[in-house]
Amino acid sequence: MRGEGRAGTPRLASVTCCAVLRPPGGAPSAPRPVTSGARPIFRACRRPGKGPRVGTGSGALSAQRAPLPTPPPAPGMPGVSARGLSLEQRRQLAVNLTRVLARYRSIVDAYIIEFFTDNLWGTLPCSWQEALDGLNPPQLATQLLGMPGEGEVVRYRSVWPLSLLALKSTACALAFTRTPGFQTPSEFLENPSQSSRLTAPFRKHVRAKKQHEIRRLGELVKKLSDLTGCTQVVDIGSGQGHLSRFMSLGLGLLVKSIEGDQRLVQRAQRLDQELLQALEKEEKRHPQVVRASPRYSPHHVVRYVRRGLRRVGLDPQLPLNLAALQAHQAQENRVVAFFSLALLLAPLVETLILLDRLLYVQEQGFYAELLPIFSPALSPRNLVLVATKRPLGEAFSLLEMEDS
Repeated sequence: MRGEGRAGTPRLASVTCCAVLRPPGGAPSAPRPVTSGARPIFRACRRPGKGPRVGTGSGALSAQRAPLPTPPPAPGMPGVSARGLSLEQRRQLAVNLTRVLARYRSIVDAYIIEFFTDNLWGTLPCSWQEALDGLNPPQLATQLLGMPGEGEVVRYRSVWPLSLLALKSTACALAFTRTPGFQTPSEFLENPSQSSRLTAPFRKHVRAKKQHEIRRLGELVKKLSDLTGCTQVVDIGSGQGHLSRFMSLGLGLLVKSIEGDQRLVQRAQRLDQELLQALEKEEKRHPQVVRASPRYSPHHVVRYVRRGLRRVGLDPQLPLNLAALQAHQAQENRVVAFFSLALLLAPLVETLILLDRLLYVQEQGFYAELLPIFSPALSPRNLVLVATKRPLGEAFSLLEMEDS
């Protein structure tokens, strides 16, 4: 899966596209990377001075439409599920999201580097400033970004303004739920770095998160191929080919992978040969994986500033106003608080982008659903857009479920 974003907010998710084609015949082989300069024909974008782009074609969204009620989230599952929503309900959800994001656009469009220069803290309502000022990051995570579980109570040090509480509730209610229809995967119980559901050759050069993603997405494509009678897959933007190799050499699908970066294509070809050689060996290898401890750089504000001056062509020996620097550093929690509001709104931006793509595919005559197939603990951006030319009905549920 791909993502793109900017400093201060999470990257916006995009959807991996797999085209399923009828095979011309023949046995499965290694995926064939193809160099291409092509880019996805439909992608979300942020335009300077404008908000998120919403709606395409005959289904372009309009704020003038009569409002339709947005279905409430399922019990125990924060957010709304795209499953079961009609086309008009999905359009109305997009309209509601657009209205909310337009109201808080100043927060969504803010850059962290502008916090002091544009006095971003001062743009918040005074009641919000009073509620958030002084909260440390763990408190912000619990009180602003977290949703209490059943029986849990969130304790606030003061009475929060209703507008802030309403924003928190709205952000949770309108975002797509990421809760999958399967239990937390047990594939990493024995070793947190190696999936027990993949053999050693398919785990090589692949991190745990990616192991989970290629296995789940590959199995979904295999189920979809079986349901539709197709066995040939086109992987667009295949990168180093980890998913393509698993679908081809692990699941027996005919795979053609397309990647525009020639360096990634060459690496994918080398990894293809390594895997083919490994699969030819009768003895399976289980290399010992050593997990490196995380390393953190020393926190030296002055050194950071001097390096920044050098990068923009200024004299790094310019006298620094240490008092001003310390005053800015004392507002660290305010910086975290402001951009925690951006984090609160980020799922709404992602939901709008995914919903826009879902509506676009539907308006082209396809049957489409968004399925949360990855474990959110391993891969938070776990929604996959699945589209077919004929209705699958209840079979969509089979695509989402974890194999035994």
